Amino acid sequence: MKKTFLPKIFALLLCLLCWIVWPVYPALLADFVILTVSFIALTIPVLHPRSNFYIPTFSSGQNASGRVALTFDDGPDPRYTPQILDYLDREGIRAAFFVVGSRVAQYPDLVREIVARGHVVGNHSYHHGFNFHFSLRKAFHRDLDAFDLVMHKAIGRHCRLFRAPQGIRTPLLADVLRDRKLDCIGWQARGFDSVRKSSDRILQSIIHDLASGSIVLLHDGGGLGGSEERAATLKTLPLLIEAIRARGLAFERLDKLLGVEAYSS
Repeated sequence: MKKTFLPKIFALLLCLLCWIVWPVYPALLADFVILTVSFIALTIPVLHPRSNFYIPTFSSGQNASGRVALTFDDGPDPRYTPQILDYLDREGIRAAFFVVGSRVAQYPDLVREIVARGHVVGNHSYHHGFNFHFSLRKAFHRDLDAFDLVMHKAIGRHCRLFRAPQGIRTPLLADVLRDRKLDCIGWQARGFDSVRKSSDRILQSIIHDLASGSIVLLHDGGGLGGSEERAATLKTLPLLIEAIRARGLAFERLDKLLGVEAYSS
C-alpha cells in the first residue's frame, strides 16, 4: 500500500492548489482530470501482468537464454488435466500447474499425479472468485490459508509460487504476498484459451509475444470465468510445442527457468 500514498497525496495537493488559484469551474475541471489520471496511473499496474510496481512479478526468465516455460491455470480438472499430462510426458516437457484450492480438495489424487510426473504446482487462490480482488488483508490470508491447508494434505508441502486470478494484483494483495514470502508469477505470452475456441487464434497470440525466457500461459481447467470447454487448448498444444521448437527454443520447468524454489515444507 505504501506506493499508493505519495501519488494520492500529490494528487490531492494539486487539487487543493487548483481551488486556491482558479475560479470554481476551471478548478472543478482540473480536479476531475487530476483525479482521473491518478486513478488510471494507479490501476494500470494492478491489471498489467508484467508490472512490478506493487510487487516484483516474474513474467519471464531474465537469464533463461533459449528456454521457455509452459504454465497451466485453473485445474486440476479430470476432463483435461490427464490428457495434458499424457501429452507432456510424450514430449518430455515439465510444466507448472497453478491450481485452484477448491479443486485440489476435490481431486487431490490428480494433484499428486501432477507432482509425481515431474511437474510443479503453484497457488492460484482457493476459490478463484472475482470477489477475491476486493478482499481486505484478513480475507486474503484466509483464502491463502485454506489453499495451504488442502495443498499440504495433498502433497505435504506449501507452494511458494503464486499467480493471481486473472493476473490482478492489488496493493493489499501485494502486501499479503510479501508477508507470506510468495513469489508472484505473471506471463509473457498467452493465447486467451480460456475464452477462445479457435486453436489458430490461440497459437498466433502466443507466438506473437513469445521470446527467449517467456512464461507461457494456458489453461487445463474449464469454467471459473471462462468456457467449460478446453478442446481448443488440447488442439493448440502440439502445434505450439512444434512452433516453439522450430524457433530453436527449449522447454524448462518454471522454477528452474526462474531459479526459485517451488515449495517450502
